[in-house]
Amino acid sequence: MVSKIFHWLTGYACFEIEGQTARFLNVAVKSNLQMWNIRRKNEKSVGYIRANQYKKLRAISKRCSTKLRCRYKRGLPFYTYRFSRRKGLFLGTVMGIVLYFFLSGFIWNVEVNGLESLTQAQVREAAKQIGVYEGASQKNFNAAAAAVEMKVKIPEISWVSFNTDGCTVQIEIKEAEEKPEMELGDTPSNIIAEKEGVIVHIEAQTGMKKVDIGDVVEKGQLLITGIYSENLSPYIQKKAPVKSYVLKARGSVIAETVRNYEVEVPRIKEIEVETGEKTNSYLLFFGIKIPLGFLTTVEDNTRVYEEVNMLHLLGKEIPIGIRKENYVFVEKEQKELTEEEMKKAALYQLRARQKRELDESAKIMEESFEYEMTETGCRLKTICRLQEEIGIQEEVLWNITDSDGVFYQ
Repeated sequence: MVSKIFHWLTGYACFEIEGQTARFLNVAVKSNLQMWNIRRKNEKSVGYIRANQYKKLRAISKRCSTKLRCRYKRGLPFYTYRFSRRKGLFLGTVMGIVLYFFLSGFIWNVEVNGLESLTQAQVREAAKQIGVYEGASQKNFNAAAAAVEMKVKIPEISWVSFNTDGCTVQIEIKEAEEKPEMELGDTPSNIIAEKEGVIVHIEAQTGMKKVDIGDVVEKGQLLITGIYSENLSPYIQKKAPVKSYVLKARGSVIAETVRNYEVEVPRIKEIEVETGEKTNSYLLFFGIKIPLGFLTTVEDNTRVYEEVNMLHLLGKEIPIGIRKENYVFVEKEQKELTEEEMKKAALYQLRARQKRELDESAKIMEESFEYEMTETGCRLKTICRLQEEIGIQEEVLWNITDSDGVFYQ
């Protein structure tokens, strides 16, 4: 087996000789030619010789008056000779091999498994921040370190592992179970009014209602109490057993309230005017940013818009592409607003303030507007009639020794 491999690496030729075979072979042996597997085939003899010694057989054949013919040639030197005549094919093969080993050092596929409440986008974005993404190099990739960093990036993860399979990285995730929110336990509480208003809806899930629909309440007034007692036998008026409760009041109290808003916008507004635009282009090649042409100097008053187009191979994005940075140069100018523009700006500012201050469940039932034009701008005064939640929790410091009876919590 070893000799066959050696002969293939050095190259060999199969020859046949016809005529005075014995004399031919004796002369070849005396000339120190390496031949093997010589056998008789009909009136001819067939054998093998090293490729670089075949030319010497021709002189011996002529000297011995025999007919020499090469049947075939085999071995690595003959294959390399064929490639040397086709330099393009040889160069392409070498470049293909080099490219294969080069690309095998990158991550070309990222799989995420075990998600429940988290999304693929969240996990992939966190993985990208720690260097695990399609097109990233595997040279400095450390699975254990990546798992630790991933748990820091996403606290909702209780366990994570990074497994590599060739150019694929599999991210296995187990999400942490949500801990129930700690609610007020031993400390009882009431629901009081956050602001004044007229009750339009009240519902007590736990506790006892202290107001009813249509009642006018003041700020801080008790709405639902968590400390109360009830008669277990309403038909017995004297010495009836009493059941007392000490708990956290829960419920919803919606009231009609009134809010006053006042906003003001200036008459002179500073705006940005575009004065020009230029583009810087870059070639992105495996994390390297190569400028294409001369670059534009970035000024202070400039807006930047980026556009990235990456190449795709077999449906996968590869880290080769073009990045364009568009620079829009602007200058600040002062513009005097018209009366209509100031009213629109004031109304927009009012809506933004209402969105910040009001709860999502609040409903605006009615509102009135009053615009006042001044030398400096426009002032908008608004009176809004709302229906909103006004109940807030208030803890109650209470001692069980303050009262007699049986208490339940």
